[in-house]
Parts: sequence; C-alpha cells; structure tokens
Amino acid sequence: MLSPERKDEIERQARRLRRRIWERLLATQGAEAPRDRYELVEPDLAAEVLDFDYLLEESLGRFGERGNRFEVAGAFDSKRRVIQVSRRFSPEEMRFTGAHEIGHLVLHPQQGPLHRDRPLSHSSQLNASKPLAEQEADYFAACFLIPDRLLKREFKSRFGSKCPFELDERAALFLHLEDQFEDVLDGVDPLLLARALAVASSFNGEHFCSLAERFRVSASAMALRLVEIELVYRSQSRRT
Repeated sequence: MLSPERKDEIERQARRLRRRIWERLLATQGAEAPRDRYELVEPDLAAEVLDFDYLLEESLGRFGERGNRFEVAGAFDSKRRVIQVSRRFSPEEMRFTGAHEIGHLVLHPQQGPLHRDRPLSHSSQLNASKPLAEQEADYFAACFLIPDRLLKREFKSRFGSKCPFELDERAALFLHLEDQFEDVLDGVDPLLLARALAVASSFNGEHFCSLAERFRVSASAMALRLVEIELVYRSQSRRT
C-alpha cells in the first residue's frame, strides 16, 4: 500500500505536470490557450510536454506467459520515446491507461526500455498486491485526471458542502439506494455509495452531468477517487 507521504508526493508531481502543460500552452498559443482547466488534463498533452509521441493503436497484441496472457492496453518505449494506447477499450479506460503510462514516465524514469500494461479495472485498482510501481502509476493517473480541488468543487455543487458525504434515508432515495441502504451502512460493498455518487445525474431535484462524465473517467475510477480524498468514506459504518 502507498504511504500517505508517497501519495502526497505523487499528488505534487501530478499538479506540477498540469502546470507545465498550462505553461506550454500559454507559450505556444498565448491568448488562444484554453482557459478551462479540464482541458489541461489530457494524456496526449502530458506526453508532448515530456517530449514523447502519443499514439492510439488499433491493437497492441497480447503479452505474458502461456495461461496468463492478456490484451495489452498500453505501453511505452523509453528509447523510441513513444507511448501507445490500444483502441480496444472504452474511451474512459483509454484515457486512464494513457495517464497511467505518463505516471510511469514521471515516477519511474529508470523503468524500461519497453513496458507493457494490462487493462485497468475496478478490481485491479483495489488490488494491494499489485507491484508498488503499478499502484503508484494508478494513483498518479487518478490525481492527474481528477484534480482534488476541482473534484471537491464539483462534488459540493452537486451534493452539498458537508464532507464526507453521509447517507440517510432521504439521500438514499435520491441516489436510488433505498433498497441497499442497510448494505451501505453495514459495509457489504465498501464502494457502493461512492459508485452511486460517481454516476448520479440528479440529486435533491437538481439535474447535472455525473462526476464520472464531467471528468471523463469510469465510474469505478471516480468512486475510488471520492474515497481517496475522503469525500466519501469507504464504509458508512465509520461515521461517528
């Protein structure tokens, strides 16, 4: 598991890279540079700042030993200075994979020359037995694509200023969790509430685009990020 100190350092690295992207765009585009901060969190822009080519490929083939082969989702080659992302996955998975590869380049510059990654899933992001470098690249991708300050602002505009979010029967009705209310409180599925908040497109009579849609990530990635920055507790049983 990543230590709090390491997480803080990875957050700073992701923030630093976003700043470099903004400075590059400002230098090259001047007044035409995008003012929307959401436009700065693109893996291809990060690759450009790092002087890597960013290529979307129809397929990157399969990798691994017999009986443990997988469809390659992303790869980077430090010698050729290229990042490749497979088109065989959803747009959200492709963006997260690209950001994951960027994470390796920023955090593990000594890795390579050729590195191939598996598809990222809800279960794999939760897997504490993954190699530490993979956990760090996952965390970097989440920090880069879902900046904590922007997420907190968007979350509070949708669900109110009380954080972490606490589920009561009224909120459960808004989130369509009325039949799973006790499961949430009992921690049967520790991410059940976070996933509901990640995909919710209305709350308390207000309609909006979901957090996952706003940040263009999967529901699972958004749910984990909500828990990581404690906008939602992993289990509501932790409430005092």
